[in-house]
Amino acid sequence: EEAIWIDLLNPTRAEEKKVERALKVNVPTREEQQEIEASSRLYQEDGALFMTASVITQSEQAETKMTPVTFILAGNRLVTVRYAEPRAFAIYAARCNRAEPDLRSGVNVLIGLIETIVDRLADFIERIQADVDVLSHAVFDIKGGAATRQRRFDVVLKSIGREGEMSSKARESAHSLGRLLTFFAYA
Repeated sequence: EEAIWIDLLNPTRAEEKKVERALKVNVPTREEQQEIEASSRLYQEDGALFMTASVITQSEQAETKMTPVTFILAGNRLVTVRYAEPRAFAIYAARCNRAEPDLRSGVNVLIGLIETIVDRLADFIERIQADVDVLSHAVFDIKGGAATRQRRFDVVLKSIGREGEMSSKARESAHSLGRLLTFFAYA
């Protein structure tokens, strides 16, 4: 009853139903989250705000993935629904345990989480930029015979493609968060 933030990580149907009964909101299932079209990710229902954003996860690993995260503001409470573990959540939870942020309302928790997600996204973009800088220098430093240069160019080209894909995911996440914040500001 006193909970301000309920973080549903890989929730069971029983956990979803418990939150639904307590807050009188419909918690989207994993399938519903994944089926939500970009144009339908932000809505108001029964006095609660439902906002789903695409968030980068596993950004320290070679393969970066996008995952939907739903933020539900119901009264003074925030419910997050996610099926992955973006690092921003662990960072923010650690900050909450040190009692740094203002945790008196779900809105404050939402703002703190979004700030942490954006900080992580900025770090991710900086890392991409540093990698691209290294690649650009590598292109001009390739020496050797034609066959050797071609093999090295192939490796660099694949790396550039990977960086481009990660950059695209970063843009998608930033755009998704921007839409969420605009909706939130005017709701």
